Amino acid sequence: METQQHTGEAHALTSLSPEVIVISSDDEDDDDVEAVGKEQEVIPWVEAIPRLLALAEDREQLDDPHELPALLREMRVNPSIDVRCALRSACEALGQLVLLSGDRVRRRRASSALVLVLCEVLSLAQVAPPHVELPRIKKEDSNLTASKAGRSARDVLDLVTEWNHVLSKILATHVGKQSAFSNTLARLDALILQCLREHGSIGEQMAMHAEGKESAALKWVETVAQDQQELSEDARERSFLLFDRAFIANEAVRTDFLNHHQAHIALVRQERRLAARRAFYEATVLLTHAVAAQQDQDQGQTESEQCGGDESGERALEMQMNLLGNGMLHCLEDFCSALRGLMMPASRQHGKECSSTKRSTEKAAKAETNASPAARESERRAALVAFAKQLELFWLLNRNRLPPAVLDVVAASFESLSKAHGRSGCPVSDALARIYAGLRAGSSSPR
Repeated sequence: METQQHTGEAHALTSLSPEVIVISSDDEDDDDVEAVGKEQEVIPWVEAIPRLLALAEDREQLDDPHELPALLREMRVNPSIDVRCALRSACEALGQLVLLSGDRVRRRRASSALVLVLCEVLSLAQVAPPHVELPRIKKEDSNLTASKAGRSARDVLDLVTEWNHVLSKILATHVGKQSAFSNTLARLDALILQCLREHGSIGEQMAMHAEGKESAALKWVETVAQDQQELSEDARERSFLLFDRAFIANEAVRTDFLNHHQAHIALVRQERRLAARRAFYEATVLLTHAVAAQQDQDQGQTESEQCGGDESGERALEMQMNLLGNGMLHCLEDFCSALRGLMMPASRQHGKECSSTKRSTEKAAKAETNASPAARESERRAALVAFAKQLELFWLLNRNRLPPAVLDVVAASFESLSKAHGRSGCPVSDALARIYAGLRAGSSSPR
């Protein structure tokens, strides 16, 4: 396998990398993927995400015939021609959307975050060697680990790891993957329909502002004609006075025209971004179909062994999902309580950390004592960023694999928690806001 250079952003994220959710498969017919599996571990999502973004934003890199296949192999995805072509189209659509976001930081960040949609689909195509223990999500070794906040983080990660294993086992079955594919396509179709509805609304607003511009222009013409009749100076002086008088007397008309004009321009740009977003979702639908077709082909020979029949497989899947969903809801209150402990104000949190931290060695104690408050806060924030990234990846990569009713309850709980206890600039608060928005995006359930 050819080794590719990581982007700068990927290097920056390496230290924050959680171990990826690896999906096992009983079918290892693809020699290429099996050979890659022997060479190296699967690439973590926090490294794959910036590389996918780099491919989307850099057309020259995307045109490199080795980049895309190499990344797919590192992600342990079979780089078939159909999957490569579909992923390339999706990357092109995502790159166009990011480009249309311009220099607006928040808008560009929101567009870039859609790379997680690609990761959702690609995670369904991942394969792993059989009889290998699935890696657990890494617990960050930082100054959080000995504090009360660190214990909260460990509690959360322990639950996530447990749910992770159950989901991986479910997804290793043919019926489990088919259910995940169906949910993914349903969510993407809902997002496309939402784009179409927004497009219709934008069209109505554009027509309204175009009519407002025309009305303001007609008022201006009428006023100029009226002023022209009232002026009696010679032609050269009349020309200047006519404009001056009309300009002063029609400030409201001018303001109205400019407001409609600027709103119309903004809507045109919004319409372009919306069209680009819809094109991205449509390209992702094609990618999902390509991955599903590949999975059907790979698992065609072992389908009966994995499922024991569609009906019994569906019953077993439903039972497993119900057990998982009930367990998640049962632990949700403790889960949110642990997250709340990570979202306390910085000064209060720092005081609790200092009072509860137990240093294992004198060297560690001396290093902690000598560290400046700014350095400790920087380390703590880095640990929270890494934790928040793991939390966000778990929920958004698995949102199409969990029961919709569970997702609705989780989204509502996270929204309430974020609004009641969130604080600006807190990595965990920001992650929770993105999570509950992502869980609701494309959901058929009413808010």
